Amino acid sequence: TYKTISITIGRVLFGFSAALVLGTLIGVATVNKSIELLLRPTLLIMQGVPPILWSIPLILILGFSRLAPITVISLICFPLVATNISEGMQTIPPELKEMLAVYAPGFKARFRELILPHLKPFLAASIRLGLGIGIKASVIAEYFAANDGIGFQIQTAYQAFLIRKLFSWALVLILVILLFDFALRRLSLLIRRKPTALSAVSATELGKPESLLSGRPANVPGEIVIRDISFGYGHSAPLFQGVNVEVGPEEMMVISGDSGTGKTSLLKVIAGLVPPSGGSVSGPDLVGFMFQDDRFLPWFDNMRNVGLPLLYQGRSRRESEMQAGLLLEQVGLEDWKRSYPAELSGGMKKRLAFARSFACMPGALLLDEPFTGLHHDARAKLWALFGDL
Repeated sequence: TYKTISITIGRVLFGFSAALVLGTLIGVATVNKSIELLLRPTLLIMQGVPPILWSIPLILILGFSRLAPITVISLICFPLVATNISEGMQTIPPELKEMLAVYAPGFKARFRELILPHLKPFLAASIRLGLGIGIKASVIAEYFAANDGIGFQIQTAYQAFLIRKLFSWALVLILVILLFDFALRRLSLLIRRKPTALSAVSATELGKPESLLSGRPANVPGEIVIRDISFGYGHSAPLFQGVNVEVGPEEMMVISGDSGTGKTSLLKVIAGLVPPSGGSVSGPDLVGFMFQDDRFLPWFDNMRNVGLPLLYQGRSRRESEMQAGLLLEQVGLEDWKRSYPAELSGGMKKRLAFARSFACMPGALLLDEPFTGLHHDARAKLWALFGDL
């Protein structure tokens, strides 16, 4: 009995692992619209057609071998995984992609800091549901293409009309499904990430904030020069055209205008998030950007969100955390270092965004209506904080 169960479990694990790898790769690839349009009909057909209709012809093609049951299990589980991951890729917030393009550019940062954490619940759901389906798929596969395993035992009991044996193996199958579900739930609790301990070095031991910048030159404020630029979305009329602006080092400029006239788009052009339709833009290599919305990574604590720009400037994890901790103290969030952005009030989130903007020592700061939705007193305090920083 134990050998029979272990054979079936081994086939399920092997077949589902193949489905998980292939389904994840296909699901991630569907972020490309052309690939999605090409693959979605195939996935829908594989999900919609009962497996019994195509699994038996496939078994006849593959023959009576060890490969046949594993292949059937993989193909039955594959569309579930691919569809789940594809749905996850389609729901990645585009505003977080823009934020990372400013503070942690490059595919490596986007994959590590955004795509993988965002896909975790979709992967967990795929594994939990897929393994259950894989165990049931093993019955079909072993029933028709194996001489061992639970499916084979059900086949022999059915053909010999051994009703007690038939229902006994059915009960074993149910227990295996429950065992898998229990093991997965326990595993998810064990691997759930816990906040790491605070750095052993305190702010008082570090001294002045400038001490953290040793060995790395600060980004010198640079001139922003915009020459005859225009911008529009797609084939629509340009939002603006013929814009000429010069902002010298240590100067402050305010862009004012009615809603919909392209103020945010102009800032995105300056930051390099979108290309202009015409003209040229030059400015510092590194800018800080405070967006209208907060745009924090919800799966990271406040310390990690503020230190993110430093990590991708070559600073070590320890140095990034120390600098982030100092900035959080300066903006009055020293008691919220290991909390998460969702736990902060609106005004506290704005202070957290200030800390992130200054963390990378940018050559220019772009603020896009940073205090929208805050009352007068809160705005006044934040402007004073901005001046101090």
